[in-house]
Amino acid sequence: MELSNKELRRKYEDKLLAVKNAIDEWDPLGLLPWAPSDEYDSESQDVLVRLHDAISIQEIAEIIADVFTRSFGETFAIENCIEPAKGIYSNLGLKE
Repeated sequence: MELSNKELRRKYEDKLLAVKNAIDEWDPLGLLPWAPSDEYDSESQDVLVRLHDAISIQEIAEIIADVFTRSFGETFAIENCIEPAKGIYSNLGLKE
């Protein structure tokens, strides 16, 4: 059974919210709550599109580090990205 466009969109939005919540909670630049609530939305989207089934927390941390390093022009160490990676992993109910 194929999902409708509306169902696919809802699944995407649910996954994006799961990633966004973990990234916003991490708030690596200390911008929230003063910045707009969409401050890290483009980074959250970039992280989401690079996720796949059976991904590990380490791989998610590597993705986060790469996305934020590219986005903000400063190096984000992988080890500093483990906590948000755990949050994403948990929020999405992923399995290694």
